[in-house]
Amino acid sequence: GPHSWLHVRPAGTAAAAAAGSSPAAGSRPATAPPANTTLPGDPDDPNQYPFWNVRRYRPLFNVDTKDVVWRVGSSFLGPLKPDFMAVTMASPDLYGPFWVATTLIFVTAVAGNYADFIAFKSEQKAAAAGGDAGSIHERQWYTDYAKMSFSALLFYGYVFVLGLALYFALRWFKSEIKLSNVWCIYGYSLTIFIPMAFVCIVPIGWVRWLVVGLATGACLCKRSRGRGSDSCNVTS
Repeated sequence: GPHSWLHVRPAGTAAAAAAGSSPAAGSRPATAPPANTTLPGDPDDPNQYPFWNVRRYRPLFNVDTKDVVWRVGSSFLGPLKPDFMAVTMASPDLYGPFWVATTLIFVTAVAGNYADFIAFKSEQKAAAAGGDAGSIHERQWYTDYAKMSFSALLFYGYVFVLGLALYFALRWFKSEIKLSNVWCIYGYSLTIFIPMAFVCIVPIGWVRWLVVGLATGACLCKRSRGRGSDSCNVTS
């Protein structure tokens, strides 16, 4: 008829329809596990490696820039981002905490030396105004590299040593929290101190103490939320 062309199926349409109804070549079957999971005996399962093998800890560093930026920003906001704990407790990482602590080590060393330099220049001006010109030429300012070592002991010790002690204390009370969760929370909780270190360059004592107090309060708030979220996993 005049409309018989409507019923004519172009060549290859049936094959295309059949191909569309079947799984594409190389696709994962519907019953296959998600791509980010591993099965027992799987060569990619990190638990099959001994604790001294670095491949066992690959999941703790399996984060990209977007993940780390989100976690750093969320830890900085503190109580305003309650979903931070849910995310880090489910999938903790050590990449971000390590670099947060390392960045803070360099920042505090630089900021501390610069604050000492400002104080030194102020003393020079005061000595010049008082007519004590001789002491100005005799005194010199040197970079205190010991601040770097002290900062490393302080912040790495805070994250890893103190975190390890807290982990054993929680395990004593039958907590199911993992050591990686504790290190993750402790590491990201230091984020607030990075910008505060620059503010402490200001040569005003009460401003420095106020900034340190606010940063410490935010840090303790983040840690208490971490312990509070784990309290539900304490077995009797």
